[in-house]
Amino acid sequence: MSSENTALLEQESSPQQQPAQSMLKSGYEACATTLRSSPVNWLLLFVPLGIVAEKVGMGAVTVFTTNFMAIIPLASLLAFATEELGESIHNDSIAGLLNATFGNAVEVIVSVIALRQNQVTVVQASMLGSILSNLLLVLGSCFIVGGLRYKEQFFNQTAAQTMGSLLAVSVMALLLPAAFYLSLPKDTSHLADKILNFSRGTSFVLLTVYVFYMVFQLKTHAFLFTEDADASAENVIQDLEAQPANPAQALESAEPASYYGQENTAPESASSHSRSNSFLINRPKSIYDLGSSPEQHLSAISAIAVLLLSTVMVSISADYLVGTIDEIVQTSGLSKTFIGLIIIPIVGNAAEHVTAIYVAYHNKMDLAIGVAIGSSLQIAIFVTPFLVLVGWIMDVPMSLYFSMYETAVIFVSVFITNSLILDGSSNWLEGVMLVATYFIIGISFFLFPDTLGELGLPLTPVEFKRDSNKEVLFSIGESIRDEDIYIIMQIGAGPVNDKVFELLIMLNACRAASARRITAVLPNFPYARQDRKDKSRAPITAKLMADMLTTAGCDHVITMDLHAAQIQGFFDSPVDNLYAEPSVVRYIKEKIDMKNAIIISPDAGGAKRAAGLADKLDLNFALIHKERARANEVSRMVLVGDVTDKICIIVDDMADTCGTLAKAADVLLDNGAKSVIAIVTHGILSGKAIQNINNSRLEKVVCTNTVPFESKLSQCPKLDSLDISGVLAEAIRRLHNGESISFLFTNAPY
Repeated sequence: MSSENTALLEQESSPQQQPAQSMLKSGYEACATTLRSSPVNWLLLFVPLGIVAEKVGMGAVTVFTTNFMAIIPLASLLAFATEELGESIHNDSIAGLLNATFGNAVEVIVSVIALRQNQVTVVQASMLGSILSNLLLVLGSCFIVGGLRYKEQFFNQTAAQTMGSLLAVSVMALLLPAAFYLSLPKDTSHLADKILNFSRGTSFVLLTVYVFYMVFQLKTHAFLFTEDADASAENVIQDLEAQPANPAQALESAEPASYYGQENTAPESASSHSRSNSFLINRPKSIYDLGSSPEQHLSAISAIAVLLLSTVMVSISADYLVGTIDEIVQTSGLSKTFIGLIIIPIVGNAAEHVTAIYVAYHNKMDLAIGVAIGSSLQIAIFVTPFLVLVGWIMDVPMSLYFSMYETAVIFVSVFITNSLILDGSSNWLEGVMLVATYFIIGISFFLFPDTLGELGLPLTPVEFKRDSNKEVLFSIGESIRDEDIYIIMQIGAGPVNDKVFELLIMLNACRAASARRITAVLPNFPYARQDRKDKSRAPITAKLMADMLTTAGCDHVITMDLHAAQIQGFFDSPVDNLYAEPSVVRYIKEKIDMKNAIIISPDAGGAKRAAGLADKLDLNFALIHKERARANEVSRMVLVGDVTDKICIIVDDMADTCGTLAKAADVLLDNGAKSVIAIVTHGILSGKAIQNINNSRLEKVVCTNTVPFESKLSQCPKLDSLDISGVLAEAIRRLHNGESISFLFTNAPY
């Protein structure tokens, strides 16, 4: 018979409450276990800070730094979740495959995002940097830290030899594309396509080798690589507890010791390493794996949840980080190669680096070697070829072709590493050699410039002089016979006529020097506004410019956002008119709140341009009709459309004195607009332009760098620059290799 007290007890622990309480307890334990998995997890505080920095627009340096710090613990959580998922499966082969395949997931995520933004230079440098940092910096640090505690340390020689051979194969795969490129004449037709095809074929072979290596390690020869991980950890802990705390106690001990001043004898536990431990399968999830307390494991559901959440947050942080690289390059002076080679690899590998050094200090050299060399091997024979194929799918020219200097660096690094690991033992001096090699390489890449920025090509030396009567004297510093010449000339700011005449002299000099083809790259075509006869006896100067360029020796013209499309018909030679629109679309998506935005055309002539941009962004469109009293002077403006409480984005091809933009901002704000931002392709900014912008109600004026205006940025805090050098670089690359340029009409590289 139930009593009142019994009922109360039943209410306190009702069946409905028990599952919820159990779920909450399990969730709490999973979170606690995950957060305790690595000492770098306190850096998770930077995850929300990085997101806020991007959303608020705190600047490229702040966004880069906060998201850089955020990815470090996220990478640790991702690796931990992968390990825990493998533990929950209770299948050594599947667990090993999971750990090996997803061990470099962060590098893959960051690289795929970079490829999506066509940052091929950064991706290639980060792959090379990951290999170098693991082979030289991490392995060297492990040797030093372990060597300072033990006279000599030992590791699995058989596995080391296997990995050394695979590293040699990977170096061969990276070296041959460079040798292939240098062996063919520069005028070989479709040379870039041949390199890409070679790289893609090689990538398939490397991935096949990776699959065979997994079968070798997990199935046919697993006995060479694995042992019971728990037993191994217990042995090491017992060894560490049994070892004396100082040399004096060691002399009294009957057991062999490995400290300085004693017999040069390896620890007993090390001797068992000759055919034990895993290099890729059982990497330590954290330094706490070596602790004496019982391990707590995540359930499969909890591990998958942590894995998915970590992947999503890594993707967000990586997207923000990669998006700031161009601006970081411009403001810091660092090259993209240096950022990719030295800085980016730290992001995905920091947690593993800490773990490797820690386990080396505790004489678990098999695990340390597995983290260092195993990660390098995965990058070389799995991640890099995988990214080449991803680039193929995304129509991005990612290849295995590295410069001859980069190829030499990776060859020397692998050669030194193989020489040091093949004997199955290490000491601190070997570590010093590896770390010293890494720093020498780092110094060289810090000083090694990204010549011609995006293309990685050297600028041909030329010399301009003016004699006493101001005549131009021009000379070319090297032979250009039978070369494909690209003359890049920014015209629009300063003395335009002087620039035009210098360009004509350069074209004629290149023609006289027997250049095979001469292309004039003119981001802002001079005299483009004089494209028609708008009054009696007025010249069509744009047509005169076309005739002069052709007569001087120009075979091809690359320009951007011509004021009038019919100018292309003035030429007898080919003209490629590129568009800034894809870059503008990306800028608006990344920098402006699009929820309440509207695209504005400042005149009827630009309505088609503004309407097309509005369609791509899925935004509304409005038009300002203007009546001019005279050139560069607007007397009356009428708004067509509703801009109430909207962020108005004025788009135009050119900004000269900026009087039109200032008056347009007044009209829009007087009609209820929230704010006004102007984005123009060619920032001529002549006359009182800076004064007009500063005195206007415009929030910001964004100009591409088709016309140089860096000196004016300090005079006007409202000015901002949009870099389009990547578009021009990709156009030059595609034109030289005989590829289609139409890709650039809808996509913004770099």
